[in-house]
Amino acid sequence: DVRLQNNEFYGEIPDVFGGTTNLRVFLAGNNEIEGTIPASLADCPQLVALHLHNNELRGSIPEFISAELRQLHLDNNSLEGPIPLFVASSPSVLEELRLENNKLS
Repeated sequence: DVRLQNNEFYGEIPDVFGGTTNLRVFLAGNNEIEGTIPASLADCPQLVALHLHNNELRGSIPEFISAELRQLHLDNNSLEGPIPLFVASSPSVLEELRLENNKLS
């Protein structure tokens, strides 16, 4: 698990998660992180919880491949574009979806 929430971290999330098969929890809400959500983070097959709320993220939400994703908190950023298809295709697994206060279409 990676738990970095409630700090003053700034900068971008490094795109270093490719091939990470055991990452289940990534919590980095309430920071000053900017940039986009790395594709390698979306490619983590065992990801259960991703909390990136209250940051300065921009760009679109990637398609997550994890069939285990239960919590996705991306609220209060500057994300834009359409809501990804995986959200509609996995409603029974996704227990918490927070996308408010973005620029999504």
